Amino acid sequence: MYNGFITFIGGVGGIVATKPVSAATGVMSWRILFFIFAGMMLLVAVMVFFTKNHPKYQENRDHDTGGILTELKGTAKLAVTPRFWRFAPAAVITQATYVALNSLWIGPWLKDVGGYSPDRVTNLLLACSISITIGYICSGSITSWLKRKFEFKVINSFLVGMWGFTLIIVLITLLPQYGFGLWAMFLLICPFCLVAYPIFVSMFDSHLAGRVQTLFNMLVFIASTVVQSGVRIIIDQYPPAAGGGFSPEGYKTALLILAAINAASLLWYMLYRRKKNEVTY
Repeated sequence: MYNGFITFIGGVGGIVATKPVSAATGVMSWRILFFIFAGMMLLVAVMVFFTKNHPKYQENRDHDTGGILTELKGTAKLAVTPRFWRFAPAAVITQATYVALNSLWIGPWLKDVGGYSPDRVTNLLLACSISITIGYICSGSITSWLKRKFEFKVINSFLVGMWGFTLIIVLITLLPQYGFGLWAMFLLICPFCLVAYPIFVSMFDSHLAGRVQTLFNMLVFIASTVVQSGVRIIIDQYPPAAGGGFSPEGYKTALLILAAINAASLLWYMLYRRKKNEVTY
């Protein structure tokens, strides 16, 4: 649930980055806008710096790690454990797909395949950002409620959400005329991939929590960059559309390949070392 609330704040930032930013550029330059955002981030950094030594946080600090080199060696050891790699492909690929599509490709799809005008695309992206922000709150709350009320494992909530996520990608390619509604539904379900964080923590000793989260985050950002670039490479194999945008067939092929990769990663978790590395959380 706490992860859901934290990511909800990020979702609010995503909302601000759509229509509000578009409106702001009508009264100020991009340079001034970026300076404002940079100042806000600097303020947050200062707040974190001065609160990190608060007694409340000191109580929950990790063991003495022995320095950065020791931490890096410990992270490297985690990277070769079968336990980590039982869940990592599903956790990394689903989140990388969500990050790549949400941050780069939904807007162009709405323009090139959906046929919406740039102003209309901005409004639709605002609606999509609201959808994903609602998903941030709901994913954590629903997962916690199911676990508490029915003893439904968090890993099962992850799997149900990610199979639904994969199915919607397929539906987007088959029913592009309902694209906006399907993208909104896709983003509503996407945040269930974030429950991977507490799942990873549950799989290892508590003093390794920071390292496993760091390793997971690093892989997600590497993979999301690969997905973003991979989608463009696939689309570029098709001639541009008559109107000058990317080919709808290129989008279709790229999304179907992504759906297949996501399905394979989920099957990997369900079949690989199922008895030896059981996830109990």
